[in-house]
Amino acid sequence: MLTMKKYQIKSTNIEDVLYGVSIGPSRTIHGYIQIVQDRNDYIDRYIPMMEWLASNGYVVFGIDRLGQGKSVASLEELGHIGGNKSNIALVDDENLIFQRILIDYPPQLDPKEVYFKGNKVYINRPILRCMLGLGYGNVIIRNYLFKFKDCNALISVGDVGFPDNSRKVLKYASELVRNNNKRSVDISLEELIEGNFNKQTKNPSSRFAYRLTNQKQAKELSDNKLVNYYYDVFSEQCLYELMNKFDLNQWLSVYPKYLPLYLIAGYDDSVSNYTHLTDEILQRFRLSNAKNVFFKYFKNCRHDLLFEKHKESIWHGIFDYLESVYQQQVQVYESNLALIKAKEKQNVSSND
Repeated sequence: MLTMKKYQIKSTNIEDVLYGVSIGPSRTIHGYIQIVQDRNDYIDRYIPMMEWLASNGYVVFGIDRLGQGKSVASLEELGHIGGNKSNIALVDDENLIFQRILIDYPPQLDPKEVYFKGNKVYINRPILRCMLGLGYGNVIIRNYLFKFKDCNALISVGDVGFPDNSRKVLKYASELVRNNNKRSVDISLEELIEGNFNKQTKNPSSRFAYRLTNQKQAKELSDNKLVNYYYDVFSEQCLYELMNKFDLNQWLSVYPKYLPLYLIAGYDDSVSNYTHLTDEILQRFRLSNAKNVFFKYFKNCRHDLLFEKHKESIWHGIFDYLESVYQQQVQVYESNLALIKAKEKQNVSSND
């Protein structure tokens, strides 16, 4: 039996209230999976996948960020990231919901008592703490990992990467904020951001034709008021400040050597420039010190990979990755436990 909880929590900007949802198992918890969704997106879209992962032993959770989904007072507020230090709050709010989840679903650590150098210590069983980024959500995660060190697995779906025009977008958005009403939407700015996404899509019938292969579903997505909105110029400035906070070199220079990463993308995803941006990330990872980077590309799939025709097989691939990482962590834990016990036994024998 699964437990679903919904939240209304105060943002770290002290002004806004965020909507969140979690789904957890009734049995032993293998770990925590935090979903960090895309720009024009909302967390409730992922409830079917969250339920499936929860049924396999994981607590799965996420929030609608500032200006998204049910974290706004009305539909007119969609795309408006207001409040104090909003770009900081976009990152800190992800930690805020994680801390709340730990209260509602306490980790089952199963501490083992051992003696190390004559002192009694406890070693906890590992708990998987995974962040799953979708599209722009990967930008949030990169900024999160610079500040918080509580993640031991990553999944990146349809990563927007480090596009060449990101600094141009930030510069233009900043100029618009200085010269115009920061709460206004500027279509020329949005064209600079989204303009190329549909250009190579055959017969695009809607704004989000590039997001899904099935054009009926893409049209439904475009008709969804919780998805089809534009960010005002101040909000775009906030979003692109985070995107430009560091480049790929800086990201790789601080990436933990053994932090597992699973990169997945659709071959037909125009947001990642048909995997070219993802290829760049992978190529640079190969030249870095990172040791646990895995990837898979899917044919006939676009940006919203988790909603494509073969989504169940993609979900299973994510689950297999999580289980592999979890079992690897358990093996390291058990090996270390056995090593400590053996050394302590050896020390006791030497003293005798």
